[in-house]
Amino acid sequence: MVICILAIAFLSCNVTVYDELFDPALMKVTYNGNGSTGGDVPVDATIYEKGQEVIVLGNMGALVRTGYTYMDWNTAPDGSGIAYSDGDTFLIETFGLVLYAQWTINQYTLSYAAGANGSVSGASHQIVNYGSDGTAVTAVPGTGYHFMQWDDGVMTATRTDTNVSGDITATATFAINQYTLTYSAGANGSVSGTAL
Repeated sequence: MVICILAIAFLSCNVTVYDELFDPALMKVTYNGNGSTGGDVPVDATIYEKGQEVIVLGNMGALVRTGYTYMDWNTAPDGSGIAYSDGDTFLIETFGLVLYAQWTINQYTLSYAAGANGSVSGASHQIVNYGSDGTAVTAVPGTGYHFMQWDDGVMTATRTDTNVSGDITATATFAINQYTLTYSAGANGSVSGTAL
């Protein structure tokens, strides 16, 4: 702000220059979604003076990122800077300060079980990050039984769930084996009873 007072005999000027006159962005706090796939970053329209208190805004724009959960803010995209939670306060000392959303990857549970007359080979309980793959499991039938299917529709006894994006619970089903007994008579004889 520049205030000049013109008197009859002299010109007196009181000059105070703020950094924001040169670049309004310098004294602002900007929020960055840092990989967000939906929602809006909060907007802080305040022009701050150096050393002024800043209140960190919350995730008021419902930022989301597929496969991740919002955690807090950080001065570095990779989380290596200063972390701030919603509602924290600090004195601004850095021009052009950007706060980046921090995300934690979602984890999902893969649970496999065997129905009656069978078992599961492999890790029946797995914790898998979003987008990652589980490890193979195999439905093993008991003696005299055979594998039918998993109750979530997978038809192969061995399965590996890939690109996981949610919890999976599956139970293998088995059925008893059936056999055919066929009887026949040779020349000059016959079979009494059910031959097939």
